[in-house]
Amino acid sequence: MYHSHYKLKRKPFEASPDPEFIWLSDKQIEIITHLEKAIAMDGGMLVLAGDIGMGKTTFINYLVTALSHHIISIIISYPDLDEHSFFEFIHGEFNFDGKYQSKGAFLYHLDQYLRGLSAQGKFALIIVDDAQDMSPQTIQALLFMANIKIDQKKVIKILLMGQSENKDKFIGKLGNDIRQKITFSQQLDALTQSETHQYINHRLKKAGAANCIFEPEAIDMVFSVSGGCPRLINSICDNALLSGYSEGVYNIGKNLIEECSKAIGLL
Repeated sequence: MYHSHYKLKRKPFEASPDPEFIWLSDKQIEIITHLEKAIAMDGGMLVLAGDIGMGKTTFINYLVTALSHHIISIIISYPDLDEHSFFEFIHGEFNFDGKYQSKGAFLYHLDQYLRGLSAQGKFALIIVDDAQDMSPQTIQALLFMANIKIDQKKVIKILLMGQSENKDKFIGKLGNDIRQKITFSQQLDALTQSETHQYINHRLKKAGAANCIFEPEAIDMVFSVSGGCPRLINSICDNALLSGYSEGVYNIGKNLIEECSKAIGLL
């Protein structure tokens, strides 16, 4: 709607993750590096925690793309499953032949599949979203999967993602059996004020902006209101661009950010 007004090619602050717009802070790049190393190691469960809106999905999409040459990944978005539903879901995600019929048949297909991956120098990565909501049956099924070995090597890696402002608090919800197997844990924090400036200007540039549409004081206001949460930053900025278009302005100032923040209930 406001593209031509600001001479943009695309909306810069879409709510849904878009790999073309991804921007990673130095801390996030560091986490990616350590996570890649941890995934390559044999055994252990991995934990990535972050509060709602901190960009865990975007972060993981970037990771999976970066590792796509030697992993096959699946994401479990509804972790409150019984054992039958868990194995049935894995059966479908790995595209095993036919319908899920029994645990024994599933394990046979899984063994053959993992041997094929191992022969190619690849492994499977199971990512569990909202892992704080895992059922006891899902936990036991994951522990079982984590212990599977092919030629004495563990070829299934498990990454648990959870909603928490504190990774230790999140880990505390996972139960003893899971906690004892965690070998890597990191947390996605909110952006700093400087990072918020970089994030907003990066997305504007990717959308085709020839100049900085948001005044520095406006971005400072976005940071103050959002607390550095990427999802809230996107919401505030998108609303500000729409309001600016409606008012016929080409630069977004602090007052407009304040008005939009109030309109969407953040002030």
